[in-house]
Amino acid sequence: MPPEELRNRFHLKVYPRRNKFFRGWWDKWLRVVVVAAVLVAALPGYLAVDWLSARLSCRDGAPSGDIWSAGGECVGVSSGPYAFGLDAFGPVLAKIAEQNANAGKAGCQPGAAPVTVAVLSTLTSPNGGGRTLHEIEGYAAAQARANGVGCIHPLLLKVAHMGATQQAATRVAEILRDDPSVVGVVGMGLSDQRSADAADVLGAPGQPMPMVGALITAEGFDADGSADDRPDYSTCDESANYDNGIGEGYFYRVAHRNSKQIRLLGDFLKTGPDFIVTPNDKRDPYTCTALPFVRRLGERPEVKFDPTDPATVSLAAQRICGRPGSVTAFYIARSRDLGRFLRSIDEQYRNGLCEATSITVASTSDAVRMRVPEVDPELEGARGQALRSTVFRDGTLRLVYTPLADADSLRGSNTEFSTLEDLFEAAGFDLRHLDGGWAINAYDALYTMSEAVRTLSVNSEVTRSVLNSAISGFAAGSGRLGAGGRIEFDNSGNRTGDPVAVQLCPPREGDRPVTVRVDAQSSPASTHCR
Repeated sequence: MPPEELRNRFHLKVYPRRNKFFRGWWDKWLRVVVVAAVLVAALPGYLAVDWLSARLSCRDGAPSGDIWSAGGECVGVSSGPYAFGLDAFGPVLAKIAEQNANAGKAGCQPGAAPVTVAVLSTLTSPNGGGRTLHEIEGYAAAQARANGVGCIHPLLLKVAHMGATQQAATRVAEILRDDPSVVGVVGMGLSDQRSADAADVLGAPGQPMPMVGALITAEGFDADGSADDRPDYSTCDESANYDNGIGEGYFYRVAHRNSKQIRLLGDFLKTGPDFIVTPNDKRDPYTCTALPFVRRLGERPEVKFDPTDPATVSLAAQRICGRPGSVTAFYIARSRDLGRFLRSIDEQYRNGLCEATSITVASTSDAVRMRVPEVDPELEGARGQALRSTVFRDGTLRLVYTPLADADSLRGSNTEFSTLEDLFEAAGFDLRHLDGGWAINAYDALYTMSEAVRTLSVNSEVTRSVLNSAISGFAAGSGRLGAGGRIEFDNSGNRTGDPVAVQLCPPREGDRPVTVRVDAQSSPASTHCR
C-alpha cells in the first residue's frame, strides 16, 4: 500500500481511521491483530530477560529460581557450598554442604526420613557487622549436634539470605513456604518490619511453617503483639503491622524481648537514667518499641542523634559530658554508632571538656557489638579507640548491657555451652566468635527445633504442624537446656526466664574484652571490673 494511502486510512499506520473506505474487515483489522500479537509475544521475552539478568550474575552454570540479584547483591536459598559471593562465608557454607551430604550416614536411626530446616538470615546487614558470620556458624554447629548422638531423623539445612536491608525477605519466605521439603525455619533476621512480613508469609493459613527466631528482641514479634508488656507503639512508623503480633501462632523466639532487658537495667540503675540517648528514626522496631519502656523508668532529657550523620553522635556525647557528678545514660539505639559515642566521650575527657566524674552507659542486647571486631574499618577504629581509652580502662566510663547470651557467664557453668565450644573446635571455627552471643542464640534456635524433632518417633512423618506442636510443648518445666540457658516458651512464643546484665571490661590479656555479671545489688556509680 502506498505511504500516502497508509496515512489516510490508518492512525500511526496501524489503527483504522473512522469514516474511511475499506475493502473489507480483514484489510481493516489485519494490522491491529498483527501488532497486538507481536507485543503479546514480546512481553514474556522482556520478563525472561529480567529474570535471566538477575540470576546469571550470581553464579556459574544454569540459572535457577533460588538465587538472584536484588539491591546489588546475590540473595536466595543455598544448601551450600554456594555462599552468595561472600568469601567470609565460604568455609561455613562448605561445612553445611558437607554435613548435608553426610546426614544420616552415622548416628541417626536407620530408615528415618530426613528433615529439612531453613535458616532465614541477613548475611550483609550493616546492623550485624561481624556477628552475621558467627550466627551461621552457630547453625552449622547445631546441625552437627542434631545429627550426632541421639539422632532420630537426619537434619538437612538450607541457608536463605535476605540481603543487607532484608529487601528479599518476602520473596525468599515464599520460596521456603512453597518448598514441601522444608518443615521449619530458624533465624528470621533482625528486629525489622521485613522480618515481620516474612513471618506472616510463612505463618499464613494453608501450610504454616514453625519458626524459631534467634535474634529478634523487639516488642510485637510474638503471637499477640507482646500484649502482657503493655507496649506503646506510638513512637514507631504508622505503617508497622507487628503491633498485632506475627506468625499466626507458629513463631517462637529464644532472644529475651527488650521490655525484660530494660526492666533488669532499670533495677540496676535504681533510678531513671540522667539522659536517654536515642536516634531520630522511627522505622526501626528495635529502637521504637523499646523507647517507651525506657521512658517509664523516669522522664529524662532525650538526646537525639542521626544515624546517618556521625557528627551528631559527637554532639550527643557533649550533652552527656555537660552534666557534673556521676552520670547515667541509657543508650537505646542500634550499636553501630555505640563505638563512636563512647570514643566521643573519651575525646571530651581528654580535651578537659567533660564535667562528669564518671559515666555509666546502659544499653540492651545490641551493645554486645563492642565485643566483636567490626568489618568496617572506620567503625573498628572507633571501637578500638574506645576500648583502649584511659577512661574505659580505669572505670570512669562504663558500659553495662543485657546480652543475648554471654559466653563469659556460661563458660564452665553450662554443659550445653561446653558442647557448643567442642563443636566449634571440631568444625574449625574461632571460639572468639562465641563472644558476641549471636552464634549461641543461633545454636539454641536450631537446637530447639532439632530437639522437637527428637520427640518424634522414627516412623513419624515430620510435618510442619506436627513440628509446631512439638515445639509448643517446650513450655514451663518441659523445655531443654540450651547453650544460652533454659529454653522454654510462654503461650505467645516468647522465651520465659530472665536475661542477665553484664559490664564490659578491658581485656585481661591481648585485645579480647571480657564481662562481669551485675544485678540489682550492684552500684551503677562504680566499676565492677576486676
